[in-house]
Amino acid sequence: MAKYRKKPVVIDAFRIPPNDDQTRELPPHWLLDAIANGAVWQRGDSWCIKTSGVNTQLASVGDWVIKGVEDELYACPDSIFQATYEREV
Repeated sequence: MAKYRKKPVVIDAFRIPPNDDQTRELPPHWLLDAIANGAVWQRGDSWCIKTSGVNTQLASVGDWVIKGVEDELYACPDSIFQATYEREV
């Protein structure tokens, strides 16, 4: 069986801060647009993300909201994000 390596892709991502975090940064414009369009909304401490299909993913505090290469949005747990991505310099 052949093996494949993921192509290097640069993505936009935002880590969900706790609600009581006074120093948290504002979400980026692409996430604010998704909130305004109803594709992302908050339910208690969780964020609901409408994926490119008909599914809705839940993201919790500390998880990441990722905008993919085709502008799709999805949730990513911090442990997977840390193992998969590094900050671009």
